[in-house]
This record gives sequence, C-alpha cells and structure tokens, in this order.
Amino acid sequence: MTVRIRQLSPGGVSSRPRTKISHGPDRLVRESAVPDTARPYLGVTSPHALTRWPPSLGQGALVSKINVAESRSRQACQTMLMDMDDLACTVNEDRPCPLGISDNATEDLRINEEIEATIAAFVNGRERSVVVSSLRGRLRFSIEAYADVQRPAASILKLPLAMTLWDMAGAGEISLSTVVRKRVLPQSRYPSIINVFDVNHSFLLREVCGLMLSTSDNPCSQYIINRVGTDRVNRFLQGQQCNDSLMVTGYSDHELVSPLARSNYTTANDVAKLLATAYRQERFCLLLEFLKQGIRKFRLPHLLPEDLPIANKTGSLSGVVNDAAIIYGDQYDLLIVVLTDAEDDDLSTSSQMGNLVETIWEILGERLEEI
Repeated sequence: MTVRIRQLSPGGVSSRPRTKISHGPDRLVRESAVPDTARPYLGVTSPHALTRWPPSLGQGALVSKINVAESRSRQACQTMLMDMDDLACTVNEDRPCPLGISDNATEDLRINEEIEATIAAFVNGRERSVVVSSLRGRLRFSIEAYADVQRPAASILKLPLAMTLWDMAGAGEISLSTVVRKRVLPQSRYPSIINVFDVNHSFLLREVCGLMLSTSDNPCSQYIINRVGTDRVNRFLQGQQCNDSLMVTGYSDHELVSPLARSNYTTANDVAKLLATAYRQERFCLLLEFLKQGIRKFRLPHLLPEDLPIANKTGSLSGVVNDAAIIYGDQYDLLIVVLTDAEDDDLSTSSQMGNLVETIWEILGERLEEI
C-alpha cells in the first residue's frame, strides 16, 4: 500500500474544510483534475490524483510515499473524510488503508513531515533533485523533489557502467578474472590511482572496476567503457527502466574538458532505481562493497560516523555536485540521491548535502557518533 502525503499542519490536523473521498478500483480519487504539468512529479497517471504542492518548492515538486503495515479496513477507507489539499492516497484493493489506526501513525507522520521540511529547505528553489527512501526499517517511505528532472550525471554513470560489466559477466560474455596490465590502461594528465602501481603491475578486470567505483578513477572507467561500449550501457539502463538516463561520452581527458562532459545525463529517480537494484540483487553485492570502500565521503556522508557503512558514488563537473548513497544503519538502510546543477560554490553545496543527511539520520533516530 502506498500513501502519498503532501504537507500536513502540525500534528497532522488540517484547518481546511474536509471533503469526502470517493473510492475507485485502484485509488482514492476526487473530481478536480491535476494540472498536466504537475503529473510527471506525482508518480501517478490518474488525472484525478489528489495533490497539494508545498509553496516553497513550486507546483508538483515534492512527493512523498509512506508504506505502513497496519491500518483500518477497506470499508473504512470508502467513507473516510480527509482534507483533499493535504493528502493524496493510492490504495491497493487487497490491503487496508493505512491512515489513522496504527500505534505508530503519529510518529510516522512526524518523521515524514520533518524529512519533507528538511528536503524543502535544502532545495529551496535551486537546481536540485532529491530522492530519500528507506530500503529497510519499520517505516518504509520515499520522498522526492524534482526527481524526474534530467541533470548532468558526471561520474554517477560509472555505477551503471559497472553494473553493465557485471551483467555481461553473468551472461558469460566477459570474465571478471581477465588479466589487465597497467600499461594497457588509458593515460591521463590528471592524478590517477593507477600511477601508484609498478609499471609492470597487472590487475584483474574486477579490480579495475573496484578502483573505478572506490576512487572514481577516470582511466579505469575509460578502459571499462572501451571494453563494454556506451551502447551496451544504454541498453542496460533501458532494461532497468531508467529511461531518462543516457551515456553519450566517456571519461577520457579530451572528453572531460569539452562540452561533451555535460552530455551524459540522468535523474534522481533513475539513480535511485539503480542503487535499489544493486541493494536487492545479490549479484551486485560486490559493487556495493567497492562503493563502501570509496574515498569520496565528503558530501552526503561527511557528517556521519566514519565507522558507518556507506556505499556512495559522487559525480562532479563545473557547477555539478552529485552524490548517491546507501547508508546502512541500526534501524534503517537509507537510500539518498542528490543531483544538482548551476551551483556557485561546490564546497558549500557539499556541506549542505552533509547537513541534509545528518538531519534526516537524526530524525530517524540513528546514531551520529562512532561506536
């Protein structure tokens, strides 16, 4: 069962006139239609979906979904009175409606409201996209802001590149145990982790991929692109229903300093799909281990305890400050994606991203100190 909740007044009580909800075969609906321009942000296709847009974000910007296990019966759903401007519900026929009965309902709404407010303050009219979703925990939720807006992906697309390589290995098209000599890796005038190895050093292909993910190394990335091909990466993205993402170019020196660098694009929703797939499918577990060992913990994770397992992948270009992470906590495993563009101060944005995650982590009751 999914409940989309816009913003409620404090305590979840609305001062607006209450309106009766009619019960349809797939969702609770009302008569007035959602503007066409708002529907892409809502994650629903019905023209009658209930909506309320937080004024600070603009129409259609913020969507949240909560899954709650226990609630009242379907019959009660048919006659429940709700504030149409405050609540939007999608209810499956085979499950009861989630609002109003659970012992944890008040706490769940408080958590949802506080996370929504934190995301709204972070976005605040800027070119920023956010997805925050619980992959594990008592409260299952997903809160999104501008999550379907295409933005420059930068090195974020190294994640589907690695997943494509793993996919090909699973199909027997390539061996991850292939020996790769250092001398065949592309050269770069920029710093690269491969330069710390002896000139005669040899890697396994899986190790080259591990270096790509853990250090975001561009020569390693370009080598894998040369082996896999951008067309194959794009077919993998389509197979994962990441239809708003595209890899056009690679990570060679001349591509990174040209306008081509901004031609790879994605959305926060697509990146969230990829991370969720890696989390749920055991075949990708080693890729998440590579990300956990990553050295780029200076954005989303930078205010969290250093001993906390965090699998994250950054992406950077001029004005582009991206990070996507799975944070493994005691009570929750949290997925969070932040994509940005037109940022004036990369360091300030990175700091704000850390503040965003620290606040959400505290709202969820997770630890903020090392053990």
